[in-house]
Amino acid sequence: MRRSRSLFLWADPEGDMPLEYHHVSYILFRSDREDSMILGARCPEPDRFAVGHQLTDGLKLDEEAQAYLFSSEEVPLFVQTNFGVGILDKRYHRHAGVGIYWHIHGQPDGVARLLNRGVLGEDDRGKFRISHGVAKEGKHVRAFDLPLYERLQEVWRVVEPGPGAWVSCDGDGCLYGAELLRLVERISIFVGCRLTRDELAAWNGRIKCRRPALLEACLLCLLTEARAYSADGSVSCEVGSLGEQDGEGVALALRYPIEHTAGLAELLDRIHRHLGRVGDLSGLDLHAALIPPKRGEKKLGKLPSMQVNLDWIRDPTVLSTSDLKAKNDTNLQINP
Repeated sequence: MRRSRSLFLWADPEGDMPLEYHHVSYILFRSDREDSMILGARCPEPDRFAVGHQLTDGLKLDEEAQAYLFSSEEVPLFVQTNFGVGILDKRYHRHAGVGIYWHIHGQPDGVARLLNRGVLGEDDRGKFRISHGVAKEGKHVRAFDLPLYERLQEVWRVVEPGPGAWVSCDGDGCLYGAELLRLVERISIFVGCRLTRDELAAWNGRIKCRRPALLEACLLCLLTEARAYSADGSVSCEVGSLGEQDGEGVALALRYPIEHTAGLAELLDRIHRHLGRVGDLSGLDLHAALIPPKRGEKKLGKLPSMQVNLDWIRDPTVLSTSDLKAKNDTNLQINP
C-alpha cells in the first residue's frame, strides 16, 4: 500500500481524535441502491467523502467488498481499503436503507494480522467475516502489533451489534422523554457535535418509539449533518410526544444555525429526501425547513436555522407498506 500522507492520517490512532471517538471514524451511505451514495462522514479527510459522492470510489473497494454491499448479507465484513482496514456494516439496511463504513485507526498490516490471529474470535462464528484482502496479510503477529490489541478491542466494543443500544425501549416500546434526550446527547458526543438542550423542555411522560433502529439511523445521519454544516458546531434538540399524551409517538426536533451557501441546500436535500422516504414507510414523518431570522435578529447578525422535525404519526404495523417481519432490536453500542 502506498505510504501517503492520507494513509498516515487514517492510520494514526491518536492524532487529534477525542477519547469519545474511540479510535474509529465512520462514513454513512445509502445501502438501498447500487451506487453507495454518501450521506455523511466523520473522518480525517471529509472532502473526499462529501455527501453525494460514492463510497466505492472513495475507498477503492475490491470486488468482494462491493459484492457484499449489494448483497443481502448483513454480517459485518472486515475489509482492506486504500486507507487501511475497516468494517462494512449493514445493521440499518432493512430499517433505513443506510450502511456504515467504520474505519479502524491503526497500522493496517498490524490490525489485519491481529484479526487473522483471532483476537476478536473466529470469523466462522457468525459475528463478523474477514475478507480475502485482510486475510492475505497472514496471522504472524509481530511485537510492534501488540499496542494495537487494546485499540482493536475498543473499536469492536463500539461497533459490535448487541445489547445496549443507543435507543433502548421498555417492553411496551416506550421510553421517557428525558431519557431519549440523554440518548441523543450520547450520540452527539460520539459524532462530535455539541448539543444544547433544556431538561425542562423534554416531555416527562413515556414516548412510543415504534422502530428504534430507524430512529438511531436518522439521528446518526442528522447529527453528522449538523456537525458538518452547523455554523457554530452546535445543534439544539427538543423531545416531546405527539399531543403530549403518555405513550404517544415520538416528536423530536433538531435545529442548528447555518451559513447558506450555493449548493448546500441540494446536499442537505439529498440526506433529508432519503430519510424522509424510508421514514414514511414506517410511519415516521420527517420535515426539514430553512428558517430565516426575524428582521430584528437579522440586523443583529443572527443566521438562518435548519430545522428537522421527526414525528411518528402512524403505527407502521397497520400500514400496507409495512414489513411485519422487520426486526426492531438492532443495537449500536457506544461507551463514551
